[in-house]
Amino acid sequence: MDFNTITSTVLGFTIALSWNNAVNKTMDSFYPDFNNKSAIARASLFYALIITISVILIIHIINYTQKSIYKNLNNKDIYDANH
Repeated sequence: MDFNTITSTVLGFTIALSWNNAVNKTMDSFYPDFNNKSAIARASLFYALIITISVILIIHIINYTQKSIYKNLNNKDIYDANH
């Protein structure tokens, strides 16, 4: 496994956990037994959205950096070397 695969997997897992928390809080907000559940649910959804956008940007930066380094070292595109 290479660095990109491992990093993408870990960051994807982070996204899954944040969305799991957001969905759980949202579902809990439908039960009015507790105070201020809808505010907690909105905050969780906002958190999950921010984490998702951040991770997508991080993965894009990692992939772009890897391609740039490979191209500079080998004077060719990373996808050309695989074929």
